[in-house]
Amino acid sequence: MYFAAVCVPCPEFPDGKVLLHACHDISTAKRNSCNRAKGERTTKDKKVDGKYHAHILEKHLFPKLKKAWKAGNITVQTDNAKPQVGEHAVAAFGRWPRINMLRQPARSPDVNMLDEGLFHHLQVAVDKQRPGRNSGTYQARQELESAVEEAWKAMPGEQITRTAHHLNDVFRAIEHFKGGNMYRRASKFAIADY
Repeated sequence: MYFAAVCVPCPEFPDGKVLLHACHDISTAKRNSCNRAKGERTTKDKKVDGKYHAHILEKHLFPKLKKAWKAGNITVQTDNAKPQVGEHAVAAFGRWPRINMLRQPARSPDVNMLDEGLFHHLQVAVDKQRPGRNSGTYQARQELESAVEEAWKAMPGEQITRTAHHLNDVFRAIEHFKGGNMYRRASKFAIADY
């Protein structure tokens, strides 16, 4: 699992990529099993609860944003998942007065730049590499993580810009249908017409 943050490309982040943070723990197997030998390294996804999400915000994302933008307010859009809007996240935002939280409408992945196109772009790039096909468990995991990080680095800023422009078209379509469930029908038509 990864924590990702992007912005519309700007002088501070010319390619629009702000942060990609792996959410996992690396440990050593305590006993032999059918999957690994005792002492072999193993990687396990970390549960991203509110406390861990706030840790990522305060130790990785917020300092990077504050360093890039020395003045003015910064708005971070969250997708309304419980860890992202819970008490720990709200407290984290409270400790960084220049950084504001913007909550995306519930069950609306089509208004999130990552969900609207960038995760798909990464998935396609990783699938092309076919990581871990002929490796042991830990090596397969390492290959997968390397493939994700390489795909992230290789993703051009133009992809993020195109996704941001598409998002503006999506907002126009949502406004055209006045929100609600009818927006699903908009995907059958040319969004640019709205």
